[in-house]
Amino acid sequence: MLAASFLASTDYSQALAYLEGLDDRSEKLNATYQRVAYSQAATLYNNGNYGAALPLLDKSLKYPADDALRAAAQVLRGEIYSVGQQYPDAINAYVAAARSARQGGVSADEVEFEQKARYGLGYAYYNTKQYERARPQFQAYVSDKSAKPSDPNYYDATLRLADTYYVAKSYPQALDLYDKVIKANAADKDYAYFQKGRTLGLMGRRDEANNTLASLLKTSPNSRYAEEAVFQQAQLSFEAGEYQPAVTEFTRLLDNRPNSPLVPQALQKRGVSYANLQQQDKAVADFQRVLTEFPGARPPRRRFTACRKA
Repeated sequence: MLAASFLASTDYSQALAYLEGLDDRSEKLNATYQRVAYSQAATLYNNGNYGAALPLLDKSLKYPADDALRAAAQVLRGEIYSVGQQYPDAINAYVAAARSARQGGVSADEVEFEQKARYGLGYAYYNTKQYERARPQFQAYVSDKSAKPSDPNYYDATLRLADTYYVAKSYPQALDLYDKVIKANAADKDYAYFQKGRTLGLMGRRDEANNTLASLLKTSPNSRYAEEAVFQQAQLSFEAGEYQPAVTEFTRLLDNRPNSPLVPQALQKRGVSYANLQQQDKAVADFQRVLTEFPGARPPRRRFTACRKA
């Protein structure tokens, strides 16, 4: 009854103080201590008090009566370390969480925490640019039979999996996954459109890339990727040596988004485009603007048609 009363209470701090004051706790009370310490840590975490939550998680882990709860505590440790960008510690915590979940069997709770561990571990590797290690974690997350498209992290994990293929230059696999997010009309489809456009551009499928970026601008005109999409459209023309369309597209960015951080690059590339079109006065004007308004910007790489090798 005493254990049940503690579990029913939300005054975890008082419950912990009482349990810690007992000279000899039964196995059942130790199991209660595990749960109460975790619950108090979770409360502190939700309130943003990460430093105070960690010692309580360590206390909970000293009494691992419940494997699912042990996995939950290790996942929460991983989350706290990730927030603090202490990724090696986060990786260790998530690995331990997955191990604990697998030890416990196949209960719904244990599957849930193994999934959370995969997702967190994938991000910890991703954020430290260990993309080859991140990939199997995100793949396992989206492939698990418990994973559902309605899960809040499902399509985010799909995008990160696509990104690991993109970084590895495995472009067909990346494209399939970006398309999956677009077709699902998922929350981050604007990012999927943007990355699909970039991927198609790298594959030399310029018309498809341009159409994909145009779809992003049409469906999500206020997306945070919109100005980069406009820049990428101009860049596609620039890289193909089609300097008049490049001028038009860089000008669209400069006119419509004058405060964009991409303005110096757009001016530089438009200047090079003007130079290739033999419009030297306009080229000089753009280069002069860069020198005057953005003195820290890198000088342009001058791509002159006459210098290009066949």
